[in-house]
Amino acid sequence: MNLREKTILIVGVTTIIFLCVLLISFHSVLRRDFYRIEEQSARLAINEAYVAFNNDLFDLADLANQLASENDTKAFLQNQNSAQLKKIFADSVFKRQKISYLLLLNKQGNILYSAGYDRAKKVQTTLPPALLETISPQSILLKHANTKSSHSGVLSLQDKPLFIASQAISDSKSTEKINGTIILAHWLDFSETSHLSRLSRTSVSVHYVGKQNSSNDLRRIVDSISDDNPIFIKPSNLEMASYKLVNDIFGLPAFLIKASQNRLIFQRSNLMFNFRFFVIVITAAVFFILIIFALIDKMILARLANISKQIRGIAASGNYKGRISVDRKDELTAMGYSINFLLIKLDQTEKALHDTSLLYNHFTENMLDVVVQTDLQGVYQYISPSHKTVLGHHPENLMGKSFFDLIHPQDVKNVFDLFNDHIKKNTPAKFECRFHHSAGNYVWLDVIANPLLDENGSPIGSFIIARNISSNKGSQQSPA
Repeated sequence: MNLREKTILIVGVTTIIFLCVLLISFHSVLRRDFYRIEEQSARLAINEAYVAFNNDLFDLADLANQLASENDTKAFLQNQNSAQLKKIFADSVFKRQKISYLLLLNKQGNILYSAGYDRAKKVQTTLPPALLETISPQSILLKHANTKSSHSGVLSLQDKPLFIASQAISDSKSTEKINGTIILAHWLDFSETSHLSRLSRTSVSVHYVGKQNSSNDLRRIVDSISDDNPIFIKPSNLEMASYKLVNDIFGLPAFLIKASQNRLIFQRSNLMFNFRFFVIVITAAVFFILIIFALIDKMILARLANISKQIRGIAASGNYKGRISVDRKDELTAMGYSINFLLIKLDQTEKALHDTSLLYNHFTENMLDVVVQTDLQGVYQYISPSHKTVLGHHPENLMGKSFFDLIHPQDVKNVFDLFNDHIKKNTPAKFECRFHHSAGNYVWLDVIANPLLDENGSPIGSFIIARNISSNKGSQQSPA
């Protein structure tokens, strides 16, 4: 065996072994990266489903507040003879709203009016005894500190989730005196979970996790969820499932929200890397080596290897001041000069980016205004570092949460209406409200919200700038 044959054999075997190791390593790295992408997507899906879940609960509480402020509602509690009451509840609540049950109670906790409606069959129905047992004078649903007080959450009735909201009703003559309570409820049924699936763009389901009738798998998932790890990820060959725990209105674990996504990336990666694929790649590589080796001169390969080695060294060091050494006068020399020119440009670009980054960091870390970006529902998408200085909250702890979570309860409805009007009309909004500070108090902020538009002019969110005006408000800062 001559030197040329030995060279062909050594290069061929070495190349095949290297190729196999490279493909196996690439497969392992790619599978791990694919899993991370799927896991991030699953976390995003369950957070979107949870936001949609809470938005439905907020809508129910908002409806209860609207009905509690109706003059006919207050009049009925006063004389129990309002002719418009039944018509309002029949038309506005059961026929146009997602309501299953409605109750009106006086301030002693006695039920003055109750009604039920089967939204699937579109007929009236009676209230379940389990719901009536939950509503007692000692229930949290009937404990209101003032006329603005409200409670909302989920109840577990018949191993099914029930959205429920209660709102204090003021006296018709005095807005400071509580004269009763209105309670609204509706089932989280298949149509509702389908609605949540559409809002979160994933398959959403709800699973009961009470002490009875819940599987061991669900109990293990509940035990694995904590404040530090609020989301549980459970992959399988077919789907990537994410879970989030929902406590009932009494603060006890009640249900798991599950968001499921097909593992298309995982399945395609399995199809991509199979035995046939490896055989084809190795066969093609051997054929390619034998043909190319006969056509390429050793001196060209050696010089290319040298240039490639120098490029890898520069890339590994991250120092673009290095240069490729060139010799002779041919195409490889021209390529070396071109690479050196590119390295010069990269070095200049890196320096410019570094200077820009320093300037940006200095600006964002020292400005006194809070700058945030939200989506159309008010969920944070960007928070400036100044948020920590003004309100004490770490920006990374608020990402994915709602802009309205930090607003004082007395200001939420007004801000919510202004925000929605600002989004719908595509116009700026300016308002003052109280925001929660990490120290426990509330801080007055002057807020300016400007709409964010995509390239087609459609609204995609809001750009908000807020400034602390507590010093101008004096003693108006609210306690926690």
